[in-house]
Amino acid sequence: MKFITYLIIILGMLNLIRLAAFMVSADIYELQKRRKTAGASKKPFTPFVSVVIPAYNEEVCIIRTLEGALASDYLYKQVIIVDDGSTDRTYNKLRYYLRKHNLQSVKLVHQANGGKAKAINNGIKKHAIGSLVMVLDADSLLHPQAMSNIVEYFRDPQVVAAATNVKVIDGKSLLNMAQRLEYVISHRMKRALTVLNMEYIIGGVGSTLRKDMIEKCEYYDTDTLTEDIDFTMKILTRHGNRANKVVFAADAIAYTEGVTRFKSLIRQRFRWKYGRMQTFFKNRRVFFSREKIHNKQLSWLYLPFVVFSEFELFLDPFLTGFVFYTSLHYGGWSGLLSAYLFVSVFSSINILSESTESARSKIRLMFLAPFAYGLLMIMSFVDFVALIQSLLKLPKIFTGNAKVGHWEHVERTGGAVKVGAA
Repeated sequence: MKFITYLIIILGMLNLIRLAAFMVSADIYELQKRRKTAGASKKPFTPFVSVVIPAYNEEVCIIRTLEGALASDYLYKQVIIVDDGSTDRTYNKLRYYLRKHNLQSVKLVHQANGGKAKAINNGIKKHAIGSLVMVLDADSLLHPQAMSNIVEYFRDPQVVAAATNVKVIDGKSLLNMAQRLEYVISHRMKRALTVLNMEYIIGGVGSTLRKDMIEKCEYYDTDTLTEDIDFTMKILTRHGNRANKVVFAADAIAYTEGVTRFKSLIRQRFRWKYGRMQTFFKNRRVFFSREKIHNKQLSWLYLPFVVFSEFELFLDPFLTGFVFYTSLHYGGWSGLLSAYLFVSVFSSINILSESTESARSKIRLMFLAPFAYGLLMIMSFVDFVALIQSLLKLPKIFTGNAKVGHWEHVERTGGAVKVGAA
């Protein structure tokens, strides 16, 4: 009993220290951003951007995604859509749309089904002419200013990759609200990873990279479930994060629909977790690396902590159950009340501090703050189930029989989206 109590206290203290460090670093990110904006060069910076949209059976969303890319206020771009052997109307809908609007500037490529990574590689190798490449998921949507904002980060010659600030499109379901809140908090924390130079994930929704770095890394690998995490780690493994920077672009907004079904959400999170396990095993030399190209805070602190967090997630239901049991058995509710208040206050601070949310959006999000404990518990449960599924398949990674890259779909509505000001 005492051991479990001490374990809960130790884990709680570690998380408090982590969250405090991340919140302070997130504020530092904002201050640094304002300073850079105030002292930014007035000299035009307009590198050509090739937007590559890999697609497979995306008839519901593909036109919305294309229209979002074309609506960008950044003029120096090309759009390449690679249809990976879709069996639905994706390719035909695109052909009709391009002919109807006489969009000769959009390159539509059709290939035999080979997976997302192969589709991305085809678009980059054979068709991309820009010095920057943005990879955009076919079920996502760019804010009109996202491209021009993310390009500015590449004024720094050390920046080789930048991630967008992904937001979940508003919905009325419980799952949507849980994901909306989760994304706001987690993407605010990504600011800290940039400040501390510990970023290791450039996600697939609007990820932007230097084309020459993609070529140096010999393009995307096809042997993991998460080609975006895998490629980011490939950059770090081969070229390090001292001379190169992998950053989060907070003002480059992209949108995605929340997953609407519980089973689909678990399937999505399994792909993320298992793909990350595959990636970590492939790039294990970064962990506790003594190479000069890797900094210590990533190799010795954050990446090991990410693995430790999965161990903590595994224990979480048992420890939470213990807290509930002791509260019921001994009649002391102070522990649960403290946890509830902490999560509510923490969520509120993150919502109010989020500079990319409009005042109206913040008000709507603040209505979720009193329910944050329950909503985030839902996401923790989803992650726990996905973790168990991943652990059961973990031996396949070591034996080389793990799943390779393939398309994974969740339900989307493809409805019209009103994007807010960034």
